Amino acid sequence: MAEDYPDEVNALIIPWMMARTKEEIMKLCQDKRVPCVPIYDIAEVVNHRQIKAMDFFVELDHPEAGKLKYAKGPCTFEKTDGNGRHPRLYSARTTKKSIVNN
Repeated sequence: MAEDYPDEVNALIIPWMMARTKEEIMKLCQDKRVPCVPIYDIAEVVNHRQIKAMDFFVELDHPEAGKLKYAKGPCTFEKTDGNGRHPRLYSARTTKKSIVNN
């Protein structure tokens, strides 16, 4: 049906979806065993309760960009504190200097 009448289907589905949150739609679909997952934007990912519970991001003070949130490394080793103190993001200028000087 959606392939044959996309405008008509969208006219029915879009208002229904706009009246609900992503979580409400996901729950309704899961209750009916319809595969469904929400698509989060960056702000929603960073502020998601599960990501926060996992302590996934760490805030670091980047030498050029200031305070930013960075993803922690995938694992913590015995002799490291695991807090991701070393930001991996550097400007092209810093990277170029590093490559040229080494």
